[in-house]
Amino acid sequence: MRDYLIILLPVNEDSSFQWARITDDAIIETGTSTLSEMRNLSQSNLPITLILPGQNIQTFEHTLPKMSRREQAKAVLFSIEDSLSTPLDTLHVALHDGDAKTVSVIGSAFMDNIQDWAKDNDLNITEVYADYQSLIGLDNNPIALSDRIISPALLGHTLDLDWYKGVTQTVDQHTLFETIKNNRANATNLMQGAFAPRSNFSAVKTPLIQFGGLVAALAMASLFLNTMQARSLSAQADDVKRQTAALYTAQTGQAAPSNPARTVTLAARNSANVPTQFLSLNAIAFKALSSFEDVTIDRLSYQNSRNEIQLRLVYPSFERAEAVQKAMEEAGGVFTPGGVREQNGRFVGEAVLKIQGG
Repeated sequence: MRDYLIILLPVNEDSSFQWARITDDAIIETGTSTLSEMRNLSQSNLPITLILPGQNIQTFEHTLPKMSRREQAKAVLFSIEDSLSTPLDTLHVALHDGDAKTVSVIGSAFMDNIQDWAKDNDLNITEVYADYQSLIGLDNNPIALSDRIISPALLGHTLDLDWYKGVTQTVDQHTLFETIKNNRANATNLMQGAFAPRSNFSAVKTPLIQFGGLVAALAMASLFLNTMQARSLSAQADDVKRQTAALYTAQTGQAAPSNPARTVTLAARNSANVPTQFLSLNAIAFKALSSFEDVTIDRLSYQNSRNEIQLRLVYPSFERAEAVQKAMEEAGGVFTPGGVREQNGRFVGEAVLKIQGG
């Protein structure tokens, strides 16, 4: 088998990344490199298996009947749309190649960033996987990397460090890449459809100067509320209202009332139904943030296995995060903030939102 590289991307652009070189299905070299050393790997011109931070990807089960793969790809988003809160045409889907009836969802803009990075730097990326699927088998406890916590499973997930307080395990680098290597046949390759290898993730050679730009884009990619940081809160409110009304109609089969979020929250606060829980949390977040003109949602995703919303918020200052926490709790939520860090002149913080008593 031809040599290839595995690159495990970090969450933040100022972090080191890990890599391994594979020959004849054996790991012959591993390492940790900085951005300035990336050129040494790219010059090998080897095929690259890219492992992405799982915060920007979600995997769902679907119930589609047997049909052609092309028809499945067209229909699958509509089968899971109750768990999504962004326009479907902004998402890229990848179906599992095996018997599992699962689909992985990622922002199309996210994949465009990878494609542009590969073309600009003559990188031959042939496979792209979520980290939580690549580490299946190391599942005694969630795995702690230097910049995130990974819960391996086909329907797994990845959290920023500040979002997890439980027991974790650490894994040596060789074991880490041995597991990734062995999971390639079972994980979902995100390079499907418009992003399949034939779409040429490798192009003319140019200086390797944009790796940091890609990682920054990955760290700030908006899977569930696309490019919200560039939009005003009023625009966010309009989006949330439209999406909430659509979800209400899909859930109940009735026209949405003037305030569907409030109606659903009051009528089904204790329901275990996933769309209802999502709407309730959505309503709490919207109510709390409606008075903050200077706070924006950069990313929002619903974790149905945990009945929680995970948020990445952009604040004007560290102190503003405390005011948002108080507003969320007054709106009926349990708001668990993570660390707030300065990033490109903005203050970015992660948080988890649950329903009080839920």
